[in-house]
Amino acid sequence: MTQLTEIQQFKITTEQKKTLRILHKKYKINTSQFIRDAINEKLQRDKKSIINSFKEVQEYLKQLNNCPF
Repeated sequence: MTQLTEIQQFKITTEQKKTLRILHKKYKINTSQFIRDAINEKLQRDKKSIINSFKEVQEYLKQLNNCPF
């Protein structure tokens, strides 16, 4: 079975780290999934502006639509 996730490192502030630690310890929230969901939500919210702002994204989406399968 192939692995669908990849490792990505990013920087967060000390305050954000403390908040994530509290969410995990006190509320038993999976912080990795929490971060994935937050990123997904942000991308869905800003999807139109991202697509309209970058010509490379528009060209890539056109190529996907032209794909025969």
